[in-house]
Amino acid sequence: MDKDDNVFNVDKQQQDFFKSLLNKYNIQTVLDISQGYENLAFLMAKWGKDVTFLEDNVLFAQKAHLKSIQSGIKLRILSADMRDLSSVCQTKFDLITCINNTLFSLPNEEDVWGTLAQMYLKLHPGGLLVIYDVEERKEVAGSFSSKDLHIWLAELGFEKIENFNSVWKEKESNFLVISVTARPQTSF
Repeated sequence: MDKDDNVFNVDKQQQDFFKSLLNKYNIQTVLDISQGYENLAFLMAKWGKDVTFLEDNVLFAQKAHLKSIQSGIKLRILSADMRDLSSVCQTKFDLITCINNTLFSLPNEEDVWGTLAQMYLKLHPGGLLVIYDVEERKEVAGSFSSKDLHIWLAELGFEKIENFNSVWKEKESNFLVISVTARPQTSF
């Protein structure tokens, strides 16, 4: 690990986790939908990946843009709501990350399901979706359970849902790593 990687506030355990995914699956293109938390996007761009960062808050998007200029790290920044992913992003990716409770900040189950569906369609076959899964989401996006989330992911066509225990923001949590091997030719 490069000592300068710590300036992005992603600890060594988290860095090792993401570096291993990038290397194991030969990830080249990344969409980070961790709104309000651009640090992981910057770190992966620093590691040489082609990264797009989706941020719904215009001020945070401007902050990320300024940080990109100041650091000299190339990062594509889109300012849009993640529920509009299909209309604002025409590209497909090897990896989509959605950490920092971003997915579970949506107001209802339908929005979560619809956003997951759009993420599915934005992944290349063999691509990965990494979401941060914590039990406190029940207070954020309705009363769905971890089992509901797994059912929705399977219904959408995601496969091989793996849990990776981690510590994120000083809370015991799981990263869900979900892979896509094939998908229908439809689009939103």
